[in-house]
Amino acid sequence: GYHARGQWPGVVVQLRMLAATLLGYGAGLLVGRDAPFTLLGQLATRLLGQATRLDTVETRTLTLAGAAAGLGAVLHAPLAAAVLIAEVLYRRFEFEFEVLMPCVLAAVTGYAVYGAAFGFTPLFSVEMLPVPSLAQAPAFLGVALAVTLAGWASLLACRVIPEGWTMGYWRPLVGGAFGLLTAVLALWETPAVLGDGAGWVQLGLAGFLGPEALGEGAWRWLLLALGARLALGGGVLPSVGVGGLLGAGLGAVLGVDPTVATLIGAVAFLTVTLNAPVAAALLAIAWGGDALLPTALLTAGLAHMLSGESGLLPGQARSRSASAVHAGLPLLPGSVRLVPRRGPVAPGTPLHAPAPTEEGGPTPLTSEQELYRRAVPPS
Repeated sequence: GYHARGQWPGVVVQLRMLAATLLGYGAGLLVGRDAPFTLLGQLATRLLGQATRLDTVETRTLTLAGAAAGLGAVLHAPLAAAVLIAEVLYRRFEFEFEVLMPCVLAAVTGYAVYGAAFGFTPLFSVEMLPVPSLAQAPAFLGVALAVTLAGWASLLACRVIPEGWTMGYWRPLVGGAFGLLTAVLALWETPAVLGDGAGWVQLGLAGFLGPEALGEGAWRWLLLALGARLALGGGVLPSVGVGGLLGAGLGAVLGVDPTVATLIGAVAFLTVTLNAPVAAALLAIAWGGDALLPTALLTAGLAHMLSGESGLLPGQARSRSASAVHAGLPLLPGSVRLVPRRGPVAPGTPLHAPAPTEEGGPTPLTSEQELYRRAVPPS
């Protein structure tokens, strides 16, 4: 919607998406609770637009800010949520001020309102982490590489279902089959495949999961790869759940700190699937503390270097130049008007009149003398 110059889905479509997301989340599908909160943020902007006078630019910016507010409240990390919005928009490190700052302010406000009611506790309870030692660096590197490979393989596996099957009347049928597959796996194998996986990641961070976390992460990886085309699992928390479980299992096999291994797995998988390395590192720091800063940055950089610009979200733009907002001359909102620059004024000439020429007519203005001036928006 942002790159299409504010052409968002209609209210009926968004309400239908919200109802389907809540139904899937309540039924135990691989849908993160960050998805309905993001939709609620977009719907809140529509309500605000009905009550106030917003032009196209303001509506587009506030829609992004509403999504950031929802993510900030769910992830308990407002700065990471705002950076995530900017990274998903551009897929390159070109964070525009007019995009990032409204998202930061909205995410901080959303988290402040949430924290005033429910407390400012982190999303995950993590013990005080020491700086990882260099002796365990090869093992942590192995965890990062393995989870990055799993994330890259999920990008290929999600294309197994043809795109035509996920459109039109086939979409509910394929979605129902995906739900039945999830139910069969939950009954036959393990209930760890239900939900977004945040609870299982908490167990891995606390050290209660051993090598069996690899199997649980593999089942969740399968569901994420099959459900990504249906928008059933392409959110933040499902990727954190898959990567965290894989990291916890690999950390138990390699005999390293399970907390650090779980966070490394979450950072690597989130970087590959959503192509948001900076936001992934910021999330790990918000949950695990500043001691994880070097490890999180190295893991996110390695995963991003190996995976490239691919991701599960097809709507991501490859660069700013691919966006209709930044291609060519941008459309002017209603609050921008064209004001010609005044030529040389003769003594006694009114300020609002152009300077006369020798023939007595007004001075013609060239294109170089025209300026765009932004007035204060009425809203």
